[in-house]
Amino acid sequence: MIETLNAYRLRERLPQNPGEFTVPLGVPEVLRAGDDVTLVTYGACCRIALDAAALLADVGIAVEVIDVQTLLPFDREQRIERRLLDLTHGQCDTSFSPSAGVGRWSCRVLMGHLADAELVFVHRVRRTVAEDRPVLAVWDENAFIDGGVYGDEKSGAARPVAAFVAVMHTLRMWHGEWMLTLGRDEWARVALHPERGEQSVRTIMDYATWHLEHHAWYLSRKLAALLGPA
Repeated sequence: MIETLNAYRLRERLPQNPGEFTVPLGVPEVLRAGDDVTLVTYGACCRIALDAAALLADVGIAVEVIDVQTLLPFDREQRIERRLLDLTHGQCDTSFSPSAGVGRWSCRVLMGHLADAELVFVHRVRRTVAEDRPVLAVWDENAFIDGGVYGDEKSGAARPVAAFVAVMHTLRMWHGEWMLTLGRDEWARVALHPERGEQSVRTIMDYATWHLEHHAWYLSRKLAALLGPA
């Protein structure tokens, strides 16, 4: 349980049934609808996100705000990712022109790339903790796409998007529990990247977090283009 101390002085609506009111575990709640940007948050940050969404609405940006409500379990019914699984094969393989402003990759390619990136980041972190200044391998993301690793419906070898989601979820659960056990010295351990030089465990994870959020923004825009507003 997370106690939000800075919410002590805030007034909220009183339920009509305080003796019976419950919050379901692992079920996110959409606090505000929007089809430009999605903010996923919890706890005291919900009010901050709602305030930010109201300000952005004044300049024509519609922000969806989702309160995950609980971290463990997290999104037990997969409501956050359900729209992705609603796509047809044709929609999964729809590419976009640069003028669309949603990124050129299809949803299938984007999710396949995120699953592969998750594998790369997990392996880099574990090597950095276990080995003495290891040299990290560099991968060519475009070669994976050009080589047809993620497939499509036309080729008859379309890799299921749900499998990419499952890979990411499983890795995050497994890797996250291990990372909670790391101490300060382990977070500071360093590996050598052929292009970026020295990288600590913290640096690798900072970039991994940015990478996921970066592509999640584009995925949200793709889903809105294909399925309409959430």
